[in-house]
Amino acid sequence: MTTSAIVEPTEKSPLRETRPSPAPSSGDDFDMQAPSIDVATRAMIHRRAARMNASSISEEEEKQLHAERHALLDKEFNKTITRQEVMRLEYVRWSLDRIDDAKHGTKLDAIERRLERFEQFAAEVDDFKKKLIQVAAGDRHGGRTRRR
Repeated sequence: MTTSAIVEPTEKSPLRETRPSPAPSSGDDFDMQAPSIDVATRAMIHRRAARMNASSISEEEEKQLHAERHALLDKEFNKTITRQEVMRLEYVRWSLDRIDDAKHGTKLDAIERRLERFEQFAAEVDDFKKKLIQVAAGDRHGGRTRRR
């Protein structure tokens, strides 16, 4: 099964770039940094591609990875794990993390964006509060004169 390199936009997807990058003139001078795509958009595209790839794994493959992780963790706790198995355990953990991100990452990204907006709002409220305190302190100490 092959997947398309072009992600078509959907109503739920903010990704709108559907044009493929221009073909390189030669293999040696291919620039991996397309000038028309900013860093944030590039990161979003890579994240979505990774999620699409990880979401294509079957339930059986995921169960096998969980079983393998369990067996390797047993060896680690019994202190009978080899260096090669430690490396394999790290890979299995990474793979399971990618699968988990594919399942829940979009929702977590939305929560993160909301949290960032909330933090920005809290900072703006804090700045406003400081300005109010400054104005109130100026009025109490005769810093401002009232018009009559």
